[in-house]
Amino acid sequence: MRTINRNITNYYFAFFASYIPVSAFAIGFTVEDTEVDVYGYTKLDVIYDADVDMGVAVNPAVIDVSGQRSENSLTMHAQQSRLGFNTHTQIGEDQVKTKIEGDFLGGAFRLRHAYGEWNGILAGQTWTNLRGMISEAPTVNFVRRVGSIGARQTQLRYTSGNFSASLEDPNGMGGNELAFNPGFTELSQSTIPDVVVRYTDRSNLIKYSFASVVRHLEFDSGQNPSQTNPNISEDTAIAWGLHLEAAYSFTPDITVRGGVVHGSGLGGYVDTNPAASAYLDLNSGNLETIDVTGLVLGVSYNVGPGSINLIHQSVTADIDAALANSNYSSQDENYMSNYINYIWSPVKNVSFGAEAGLHERELANGNDGTALRLQTMAMFKF
Repeated sequence: MRTINRNITNYYFAFFASYIPVSAFAIGFTVEDTEVDVYGYTKLDVIYDADVDMGVAVNPAVIDVSGQRSENSLTMHAQQSRLGFNTHTQIGEDQVKTKIEGDFLGGAFRLRHAYGEWNGILAGQTWTNLRGMISEAPTVNFVRRVGSIGARQTQLRYTSGNFSASLEDPNGMGGNELAFNPGFTELSQSTIPDVVVRYTDRSNLIKYSFASVVRHLEFDSGQNPSQTNPNISEDTAIAWGLHLEAAYSFTPDITVRGGVVHGSGLGGYVDTNPAASAYLDLNSGNLETIDVTGLVLGVSYNVGPGSINLIHQSVTADIDAALANSNYSSQDENYMSNYINYIWSPVKNVSFGAEAGLHERELANGNDGTALRLQTMAMFKF
């Protein structure tokens, strides 16, 4: 295959393999004018939870906050194993690209990416344009990176140089849930797509990204009948969010990464967001968005055939007003994860990792709890 196709394959694999620092490879062949890359890996995870079973991927919402329950467990699974296809078709001076990728999270094949690209236009499902993929250091844990941007959205995106803009599904993984209000199951289907813009650049050893999203949330009691206040009919709200990321290499072996996301009404755009995108004020009938802030910090130090990674992640939602407007006494308000790991590759196509993670859950009333997870992995790529 041509060098450009190998570089593209390496680029995608580097991101979609959770930044594990090993070489990427693919099986390539040509059908008429189309070059096809088939790539993937198998991954075994061995997980020991010292306090509570947090699932195949860390779920801080299950951490006990009563101080009365402690259950250790051992989990072994291969659900992160992945299979993907890239195609590149040369048409004159232009190239048409497609990608289909999935894994087996949940025990069955799950679609992750399915999109096509041509002349800067991307159409299909992939990571939201709000995610710049700069701030996250590698973890052995799969998905649910607390406080980061984790949504894969159906979207139409245009990229020109360092700038990209997209129209994204307002009812997808961005979340259309309504917080706390009995009788209201969710927001209405929005008729206006989320608008996301992002700028990414590099200055010497610093790489950075700025992104923002604007959303239009809608509520219609005709679709969500109220048992509490029949006079509430409908309302709309504007939601927004900003995401800033940067990575700096002090030396060829030491890299520092960081990112912060803040907004109101972001919902599921923020991974493990403890709050919904909005709540309905049962007194005024107004739809009110919920503020959320996520923080990700990481340091990577190359040692021997791999790297040591220290990572902090947290997310906090401001739910005081929503709680005051509900029948709930308390609710999750903050999640935090801290990791230390070593991920290495003794030979090409093979990588191993060992990780310790301390995770915390805090409620709005101040009750909190922690959980320890120890995890190892073995990954084999093609």
